[in-house]
Amino acid sequence: RNVTPDALGPRTIERVLVTRHMGDWLGADAQEGMRSVCAAAPGVLGATGVETAEIVRAMAEHVKPDAVIHCAAYTAVDAAEENVEVCRRVNALGTENIAKVCAKMGIKMMYISTDYVFGKEPYNVPCKEDQKGTPTGVYGKTKLQGEQNILASGCRHIIIRTAWLYSEFGKNFVKTMLALTASKPQLKV
Repeated sequence: RNVTPDALGPRTIERVLVTRHMGDWLGADAQEGMRSVCAAAPGVLGATGVETAEIVRAMAEHVKPDAVIHCAAYTAVDAAEENVEVCRRVNALGTENIAKVCAKMGIKMMYISTDYVFGKEPYNVPCKEDQKGTPTGVYGKTKLQGEQNILASGCRHIIIRTAWLYSEFGKNFVKTMLALTASKPQLKV
């Protein structure tokens, strides 16, 4: 399937609900970016809120968004292996809660997923849109479950699988590498 600029419907979007973690720079950047294009400031729903269907529903009824940008995620990949249930509640259940509300209320949804849904072969090669996920770790498995929950909900959506995001805010790979190059003569990545 080809995604066109009108994949989510008409281009007029006045209200956007952004889900994010406290300190999450991706959600913060999305929220700030929406301020310049929306008639009303976007609503924000934190990661702990997405875990509870009633909170998601109440926030959507309050904000009445035209679209949801779902950035909230448990993204500590290594820590996810020890915090399986927390990771599952945010990445799979939280995404399901949002998708169901979007389907029920006719809200468009954009989900920020990850290349970690492809943890096994093939890796580091172009993937097809309908390619089956092969995650190896808890983070990838829960993000793939989130994707599957969106598909099952029937809401109008776009899923973006991405990697190596960075920003001037928060922790990220680029900032870590810059800090390490200032203190070490050589790095192996």
